[in-house]
Amino acid sequence: MSEPLLCLPDEGADGLIAHLRTALSRMPEFDPALNTVTPQESAASAAAAVETRMRVLLNTYRGDYRTDSFAVERLAEQVREYREQIWFWGGSPEIARLRDALRDGRLPTDWHPSLGTVTVLNAEAEFGPGHGELCRSGSTSAEFGAKAPIMWRTLGYLDGRERSLRDAFHSLVLTPRNRPSTGTVRGGEAIHRIHTHHVRSRFWGYAPWYVMQGGVLELTEFRESNRDPQDVRAALGSTDTWHFADGAEAEFAAALCRISFDVEIPVRVGPTGAARNLRSRLTVPPSADLERDNHGTVSLDDDGPLSFDDALERLDRLSVCCAVAHVPLTDPAAVHAQSLLRERGFRLTAVLPPKHTWIVRDGLRQDVATRPTGIWSRPRPDLPVVAPYYTRLSPGSRAERTVLAYLRDRLTFGEPKGT
Repeated sequence: MSEPLLCLPDEGADGLIAHLRTALSRMPEFDPALNTVTPQESAASAAAAVETRMRVLLNTYRGDYRTDSFAVERLAEQVREYREQIWFWGGSPEIARLRDALRDGRLPTDWHPSLGTVTVLNAEAEFGPGHGELCRSGSTSAEFGAKAPIMWRTLGYLDGRERSLRDAFHSLVLTPRNRPSTGTVRGGEAIHRIHTHHVRSRFWGYAPWYVMQGGVLELTEFRESNRDPQDVRAALGSTDTWHFADGAEAEFAAALCRISFDVEIPVRVGPTGAARNLRSRLTVPPSADLERDNHGTVSLDDDGPLSFDDALERLDRLSVCCAVAHVPLTDPAAVHAQSLLRERGFRLTAVLPPKHTWIVRDGLRQDVATRPTGIWSRPRPDLPVVAPYYTRLSPGSRAERTVLAYLRDRLTFGEPKGT
């Protein structure tokens, strides 16, 4: 049987920590003290750190980078408050030069840093309590690829070395690239292998939510790195029935659970009676100039200020690159919302799994229980969507074959030619 394509079997937190420590011990050339800059160092000189990150990302993507990375003053305030945590990595001379720039509080105008970077954002507004997001990632480091630095950062999150990160977030969501490389665009084959085989994040579907290099959407993967995978496994094992309006979407969601945790979840397909008045909230990009290259999200919320229909209408009036909707899967009444989304051209692209876990707020530990949520997406029609490099492969496991069949049948969204 061939090795898994999308996700290696879960080995628990202890198994993953042991794997990461063993792998890093075989990379003695990577010295975190000499080859990384921490979020604490970035926060101490936040504006210079934001400017450095912007330069690295523009260098990585040949000047074509479009997510929220350019409003230096606003973003620097978020870095100072640790609502954004920025890491850098690279060869020791380049890291030393960055530390000099951070100490001076400004960057040399002609410096094009040969560095890598990644950021963790607070993502609770979109995904719920205790969720962070790994994003703003790119590298032009001449001495190090992304593997060792990403493994080192992941280990710190899991083993408690990065205490503030571990206390604040039980899960880090991420959307790594997986598109095929071309002559002009570096693809995601290498980063896909890092996440499947080295970092071993859990696979939960796809996220066509951002305009990428070349002015296209990419069907990036939706993944999670969990502080303790048992938090998810336990919640899946005791979950109520998941309700769906569409059989293929139910099979897709069930396959995701088998791929990530080898768990069978109870599902039901079909109408469940009259729908109640569903309330919602709308999350949009922080400024109008970011709308066209980023997504907006409608989330069902019993305390939300908008009806579901009104929230969708407002989202339709925006020019976001992808309209996204979050629907709880264990609420039978929410099946009506799924039907409305299908009528409007949305497709189930990912699942946010449930957790039974904890976070620390103001020094106090709080229990957190989150429910399974389906994530429906509808790309803007004028944008081509680039599918993963592995779309036409035939993996060994039945669950992975189910996901790739769904990908080909439901999620191609009209692939571009020659991109």
